[in-house]
Amino acid sequence: KSQSLVENLVNKAHLNEDDTVLEIGPGNGIITRVLAKKLGKIIAIEKDKILYEKLKESFKESKNVSLMNLDFLKYNLKFLEDYKVFSNIPFSITSEIVRKLFQGTNPPSEAYLILQKEVGKKFLGGIFNKETQSSLILKPFYDLKIIHEFKPFDFYPMPSVRVVMLKFRKKDDPDIELGHRKLYEDFIIYSFNQWKPNLKLALNKIFSNLQFKLLSKNLMFKTDSKPSDLTFEQWLKLFSQFVVLVPGFKQDVVRGSEER
Repeated sequence: KSQSLVENLVNKAHLNEDDTVLEIGPGNGIITRVLAKKLGKIIAIEKDKILYEKLKESFKESKNVSLMNLDFLKYNLKFLEDYKVFSNIPFSITSEIVRKLFQGTNPPSEAYLILQKEVGKKFLGGIFNKETQSSLILKPFYDLKIIHEFKPFDFYPMPSVRVVMLKFRKKDDPDIELGHRKLYEDFIIYSFNQWKPNLKLALNKIFSNLQFKLLSKNLMFKTDSKPSDLTFEQWLKLFSQFVVLVPGFKQDVVRGSEER
């Protein structure tokens, strides 16, 4: 509800007039107004036709605001250059938006997303201090941090869930080679979706019993560990061994796991 709160959040993000910022679902434009005062270019994508028409009237004099009446999930990001994101996104499609932004071919250099706290913790790997499929896919390439926790009365209507702003900053030196990114994502998704009681059984088509026993000893995890029991660092090392030890025909078992 508060424009001064939006201004504080934009200041926390250190956005400036040299930035191109994408806003997803501007709604009534309370964030857009603040961004328009500070930035060189804002691309605001609003799916709702009525809200879009109101926004078009409100920002008709703003030369740095580009409005689009479009479903963001159908928007082509590949033409944007060195852009950032600052949005109060629709909670119902948070996962789809995050996947499009950060697993696509042209991810932003930074993003500031207002989302449900429990979902944010899933991306951080902070649920019971265990990594999740989502956190493991994001963390090799992005530093993530909650930079603000909202109060329910900051919004109208008041949400029934706790809400935070999560910052995503692209790593200058990612933990996984970009050429291996797709294979890494497939490896994580495959490992988390085998519906087996432990990781040893989940990966028995990839690693031999002896290989897995040696890996568990060297990387210091139990052979009956579940995927979420391993730390981020252990997953990075496990994937590096997968690349080195596993022949191509076995690597093909995991390829395409995300699509499937």
